[in-house]
Amino acid sequence: MRKIIDIEALVHWTLGDQGVAHEFGEEAYGAGYAASAWEPIERLAQLGTLVDGRGGSRFGSGDIHRDALTIGDAIRSMEPDARGMVICYGITGGRPSWDYRPELRAVIGANGKPALIRERVKGLRGWRDDVVGCELELRPSIEVTREAWARYQAWWMGLAFLQALLRGRLADHEATGPRAPFEPWIGTDAEALVGVVFREHGVRGDTMADAPPRKTA
Repeated sequence: MRKIIDIEALVHWTLGDQGVAHEFGEEAYGAGYAASAWEPIERLAQLGTLVDGRGGSRFGSGDIHRDALTIGDAIRSMEPDARGMVICYGITGGRPSWDYRPELRAVIGANGKPALIRERVKGLRGWRDDVVGCELELRPSIEVTREAWARYQAWWMGLAFLQALLRGRLADHEATGPRAPFEPWIGTDAEALVGVVFREHGVRGDTMADAPPRKTA
């Protein structure tokens, strides 16, 4: 009977426990991927030796499981960027970071004080500029947060594609999943905040832009 196992765990077993990652050259990670500054753990993918839990390297031992070799071949056939993410996170058993917690903060002007938003209003003595608030920005920015989410989803889709590639090809395992959620940020405060700001405030760059008649000081 074949062992049913989630694709994420199966990749980690293949690359880490079985040592198939030793067979991948740097080119397998995709152009520029190993130099990415997103995750320091990605550098682990370039180590010369991977050691399993029994204390010895499996590379060259001749006892790599036949399914692990099949999975390695399937990973090699993937598109470079997806292959790079599957390999790097598969070796470490980690996932791309997505749990960013953007916060609205006041924009600090050149004078070291919050940048105020003024609105031209008419009073009893004529027109005047009233302070109606201060300019706000998200930190981390919407762009950083959404890019991290896109990266996580690209990793997830890489696993899903690999799982499809392996259907009917393994002798002793059956890959399922991925069990990891596709959008783990749904329902979080970060998802709600990014969605509201993006839809309602016409975000430009990192800052919440307001209507043209208002001016900052």
